[in-house]
Amino acid sequence: MRLGVESLALSSKNISGIGIYSQNIISTLLTIENMDLSFYNPYFFNGNYPKKHLPGVKVENIFAPIFLNSEKFDKIWYDDLLKNRIEKDSLDLFHGLSSFCPYSEKVPTVVTIHDLHPFFEKNNFYTSSFEQRVSRSVRSANRIICVSEFTKSQLKELLDISDDKIDVVYEGVNPMFYPRDQKQSADVLRNKYNIDEQFVVCVSDFYPRKNHLFLLESFAAARKKGLNYKLILVGKKNDYFNKIRQFINDRGFSSFVKILGYVYSEDMPYFYSLAEALVYPSLYEGFGLPLLEAMACNCKVLNSDSSSLKEISLDHGVSFDPKDKESLISALLSINNQNFWQDKLFKARNYAGNFTWEKTTQTTLGVYRKVLGK
Repeated sequence: MRLGVESLALSSKNISGIGIYSQNIISTLLTIENMDLSFYNPYFFNGNYPKKHLPGVKVENIFAPIFLNSEKFDKIWYDDLLKNRIEKDSLDLFHGLSSFCPYSEKVPTVVTIHDLHPFFEKNNFYTSSFEQRVSRSVRSANRIICVSEFTKSQLKELLDISDDKIDVVYEGVNPMFYPRDQKQSADVLRNKYNIDEQFVVCVSDFYPRKNHLFLLESFAAARKKGLNYKLILVGKKNDYFNKIRQFINDRGFSSFVKILGYVYSEDMPYFYSLAEALVYPSLYEGFGLPLLEAMACNCKVLNSDSSSLKEISLDHGVSFDPKDKESLISALLSINNQNFWQDKLFKARNYAGNFTWEKTTQTTLGVYRKVLGK
C-alpha cells in the first residue's frame, strides 16, 4: 500500500495531544504493516521537526508560504499544494491525522477528528477557519475516524454526518507508561525539575477550556481543609499561560503551585509514579489520554465528568463536576483514603492495559481496508 499521511501537529518542537496520536500511529503502522508510507510536510513550517519526531519515516517537504494567515494557508496547503502532490504521487490512500484532509477525486481519503472545541469558542478568526476546513474535510473524506463516542456524537450533531461513515477508534498508551521505582522517580524529579515534595500533578496545555483557574481556586480551598500537597502544572506555555501565572501571583498561590511548562513524554512516567494523583479539570476534551497514562503508572486519577472524560475513565478514577468547586474539593480530599483507592488502582491499571497503539493501529488499518474494498 502507498499511504500518505499529514499532521501539522508534528511541525513543532514540542508535541502533545494530536501530535502524540500522530507520532504513535505512524511509527506503529510501520512495525505491523509492510507499506510505502510518506509524511507530507509544508516546508518552512519548522521543516526539521517531523524528522525528529518520526525517525526513519520518509518526510516529503513541500514548499508552502506559511507567512499567510490561517485561512489562506489552509486553502493553499490543502486545496492546492497537498492535493496536487498526493495525486502526482499516485497514492492508494491518504490519511489526514489532525482533523483536516484535501479533497481529491483521484486519491481516497480518511480523516481523524479529535474534537470540535473551536465550534464552541466563537471568539477568534481561527475558529471560523477551523469550522470551514473540518466541514469540508469530513464531507469529502471516504471515511471518518473519531477518537471517542463523544466526538462522534458531536460530529453528527454539528455537521449532520451519517453514522455509517464514522468509525470510533480509541487512542493507545505507549508501553513506556508503567510504574517506576519510587526512589528512581524521586531522584529524576529532584535532579531535573527541583521537585522534592509530595504533589498532585495536572497535565494539560494552557487554554481557558482546560479550566486551570477553577482548579487553582479549588486546590487552595482543599488545602484549607487538610490537603497537604503541592500542585504541579505541566503543559506547553502559550499566551494564556501568562494569565495563569498572574492569577497565581495575585492570589498568593505561588507557595504551593509550581509551573513546569512542557515535559518530554519520556519523563512523564516518573511524574505519574511519584504523584499522589493526577487531576484533570478540563471542560472539553475529545479523548483524554493523560487519564490512561496515569492509570498505567498506578497513579490515582481525578477527572472532570465533562465531554469524553467519563467515557474514557469509566469508574476507574474519581469524577467531579468541573463547574462545582465543592465537587472538586471532595475529589481532592479523597486522595488520602488509601482503603478506597487500593482496589481501584489495581483495576485502573488493568483497564489502561486494554488501550495499546497496536490495537489502535490495527483498527485504523481496518478502516483503510473498508475504503479500499479489501
